[in-house]
Amino acid sequence: MKAKAFFAVMISIGMLLPTGTSRAESIKADTALRALKAGWDHPTRTYKPHTRWWWPGNALTKTDITFQLEQMAAQGIGGVEIMSAWKMYEKGNLEYLSPGFMDLVRHAVAEAKHLDIEVALTFSPGWSFGGFCGNRTGEEK
Repeated sequence: MKAKAFFAVMISIGMLLPTGTSRAESIKADTALRALKAGWDHPTRTYKPHTRWWWPGNALTKTDITFQLEQMAAQGIGGVEIMSAWKMYEKGNLEYLSPGFMDLVRHAVAEAKHLDIEVALTFSPGWSFGGFCGNRTGEEK
């Protein structure tokens, strides 16, 4: 019974295959399929998952940045969006756009480039500026 089902499937598949395909067309199709599979198995960074990377209070070090980017690369992350958060801690905060902050950003970009990770910078998550600031009539609070 199983053999009959197997042969029925094989015959059905054979009937669906195009007839009169030349060897050159078959090789071309096989090459295209291999290229598609290779791209699926090993996508470029643009097609890998990207993530938002919060920097609370910008309280991190170059060592922290390198470690975190290495961990992300090892898990297949293809890009990060650095989201700088305002003062969060009693100590360790770096002022946004200060020389120390910019040094950390340069380090992050250099490390990410080395690890083949894309980097984007954002001013905020979006909802924290440019959103509704008044009452329902549009007057300032």
